[in-house]
Amino acid sequence: MKKFFSTLLLGGTVAALSAGNLLEIPAAGKVPVIDGVMAPSEWDDAAVFTGLQLTNDRGLANEQTKFYMKWDKDFIYIAAVCRDSNVSGISSKLPYDDCLEFFFMAPGELDVVHWLVYATGGNTLDFIDSEYGSGYRGNPGRIKNEAKINRNDWTIECRIPAESFFKEFFDPKYSYKFNVHRSFSTNGTVRPDGRPAEFSSFSHVRGQLLKPHDFAELRLNPKTVTPVRLERLDRDGMSLTAEQGSTVLLTFENGQTVNIPERDGKFSCDFPGDCTGLTLRVLRKDGEALFSNRYRFFPVDAETPKKIAAEQSKIQGLGVDVVNSMERIFHTRPYAKQGGSIELTAARNERENFQLVLFTGKDAVRDITVRASEFRNAEGKVLPASIWELYREGYAIADPVGYPNCNGVGDYPDPLYPLAPLSLEPMQVRAVWAGFKVPADAAPGDYTGTVTVSAEGKTVRTVKVALKVWDFAIPKKQSLRTAFSVWEREIYNLYFAGKERSAEEFQKTVHRYGMMLAEHRLSPLVFKTDRLLPKEVIHKIGPVYDDKQPDGSYRYHPNAYDDMVRDYLAAGATCFYVGPETPPGDYAKYSEEEWKGIWKAIYEHYKANGLLEYAYAYPYDEPGNKNRVFVNRRMALLKEAAPGLKLLLTGACSLFPSTAFSDIDIWVPQSHWVNYRNKREAQEAGKEVWWYPCSGPWFPYPNYHLDIEPGAWRILAWATYKYDFDGILYWATAFFNNKNPLKNNNYSCNGDGVLMYALPDGNPTPSIRLKVIADSMEDYEYLLLLRDAAEKQKNNPAKVRAVEAAQEMLKLKDMIRYIDDYALDAEAYNTFRAQAGALIEELNRK
Repeated sequence: MKKFFSTLLLGGTVAALSAGNLLEIPAAGKVPVIDGVMAPSEWDDAAVFTGLQLTNDRGLANEQTKFYMKWDKDFIYIAAVCRDSNVSGISSKLPYDDCLEFFFMAPGELDVVHWLVYATGGNTLDFIDSEYGSGYRGNPGRIKNEAKINRNDWTIECRIPAESFFKEFFDPKYSYKFNVHRSFSTNGTVRPDGRPAEFSSFSHVRGQLLKPHDFAELRLNPKTVTPVRLERLDRDGMSLTAEQGSTVLLTFENGQTVNIPERDGKFSCDFPGDCTGLTLRVLRKDGEALFSNRYRFFPVDAETPKKIAAEQSKIQGLGVDVVNSMERIFHTRPYAKQGGSIELTAARNERENFQLVLFTGKDAVRDITVRASEFRNAEGKVLPASIWELYREGYAIADPVGYPNCNGVGDYPDPLYPLAPLSLEPMQVRAVWAGFKVPADAAPGDYTGTVTVSAEGKTVRTVKVALKVWDFAIPKKQSLRTAFSVWEREIYNLYFAGKERSAEEFQKTVHRYGMMLAEHRLSPLVFKTDRLLPKEVIHKIGPVYDDKQPDGSYRYHPNAYDDMVRDYLAAGATCFYVGPETPPGDYAKYSEEEWKGIWKAIYEHYKANGLLEYAYAYPYDEPGNKNRVFVNRRMALLKEAAPGLKLLLTGACSLFPSTAFSDIDIWVPQSHWVNYRNKREAQEAGKEVWWYPCSGPWFPYPNYHLDIEPGAWRILAWATYKYDFDGILYWATAFFNNKNPLKNNNYSCNGDGVLMYALPDGNPTPSIRLKVIADSMEDYEYLLLLRDAAEKQKNNPAKVRAVEAAQEMLKLKDMIRYIDDYALDAEAYNTFRAQAGALIEELNRK
């Protein structure tokens, strides 16, 4: 094989040839019968491709799909053979229980057609747009698809009408884009027979399936020609047929390009065993590309864990290591490193964190304790030992899902529990989270402290902690506007419903969740979903909006809510939520007069008590364009009743902020669906534009999922600064699974909606993710302090070098290259912050 490849390597001119993902489909020589049965020769004139890649960018799907595509002036015709080694598991009750999705971007990028076809029959055709509604605009009778379940696969045949692209007929002069996707799952997760979910696509899209600008180019050939038919592409090799005289090129990830020899229009090749990925291109005789796609393979490294396990097995007693806060310590992985110190920097009023890794080899170790000392500097200044917070790391469970993760399925370190003595069996690994908050009045300088690990009453390791405290503080008041919802229903259902516990105790418990968010530099969004709680409970603890008076006006009862809000604001929160949430499907719950009366009472209450400047209304969540007329009317009425109250609107669509909605003060698009032109115009008009992750986007886009790289949690605040957003919203932080609060697979995203966990009495305990997110909020303060210090000194000739260095750093070129390409290692964050801290001190020094 090596000799074969060495003889086929091409020179620099061809090796440099590049093309984006592309597929040419021929004009149909034969119109297929859409009946789900692929009759002999019916699809011989179609382009063919296979080798769908997992959307988690971890190789090819196990349950593969082969597609056939051709076209005429009225339709694009598609057939697919979907392999399924257990078709008996396909459920007719769940339409998403194995389906295909087709995405086509119309000419001029006017719209994205989204069509789903199901293994059990049926289809859904819709549009991914935002401005002007959605739905098929042509004759529904022209949409047709049929599916048939066979012994080891299921097949579909379907046609997509041209008018779904705003055209009466297709025209090859236009540029189209496309992607195809298979959802092999049961309602988004593992199949009943235990097979993991697989979400796979033709063209791999980083971060989110619906990212249209990353779709492949779809070229319509007006002629009936010999198409490219990629019959096989797997980890071992490929085979295809094409017009005689075509060129087939494989470019490997090391840059080498191979020209595959032709045998009467047939091309095949075995891949080397160490192949990590390649790009396949097919060219006509004249050099025009007919097919281009990139594939990645991920050989499993089984040897390194074996070597580490062998080293660990030699350890006597207890092993101890010190690592940063962004390293994941899995109890399912072997561990053998040992270390004895760590260096940290922090501003006054800032938290810092690291981890102790405790592991055993041949011995069991009992009664392991961890104790932290005070910090002391050379001048005798002391930071008391009481500033420390030590936790035992627990584990949450990741289900099989289709987006990228860093350790597959199973246990992930996340919940942080109160530290108690530990015991380890042989070959076990556990971690302790060590953190502290530098007091606001701490003297600057270099401090040292220790963390002592003991076992069975004897000291095992004393870890030296070096801490540099900067001569500046991050403000207690959060600078970045946020809204992180608690979502109280699951707390109530798990720990209060059916138990002899009062509504007042429930309110105090919810308040502890809110305070935990505020203490980690996040503004809590509390009782946003109070409509989901028992009415008798919420009427006792508030807020209550619908108390109608005899004269027709309304009275607002905050009950304990205003006291909660004042506590959050005092802890540093920037804003709070007011008003009733109107449930999806029941937007007209209140009449227009009731609506105006309720909001008038809320407005007058907060105007009178001085909190109005911090309040915002959020009555509709992702209302969608079909509701825009109704929502606009209600927003106008709300403005009339509460003229000084800011109105917030979320949107999970491709052009948001949207010209279809009016009277909005705070626009909140989902983070991968931002219209940056509309964003700029909204901000120029004095509006705020936040953004938010919710389920999607997938890694490597920033998000707060459990099973992705910690850099994705930390970078979102940095991206908020770089791309000039005004805030971050997050939909839930305690949306527990009622059956197992440690197994939260909300919307097929592990850990989505859970950033705090519950102790046995329902009170909150933080997560590793919450700690890292808090770090990111502190990072944001560093960026503002550096920006403001540079701005203040920009005309000072003595500070020219420092100002220029600060301005260059604030471009964040090494931290965020693009929204899905950013720093993942803690070292990059620590280095930046150390340099920024030194510059802030220098710029502030007289």
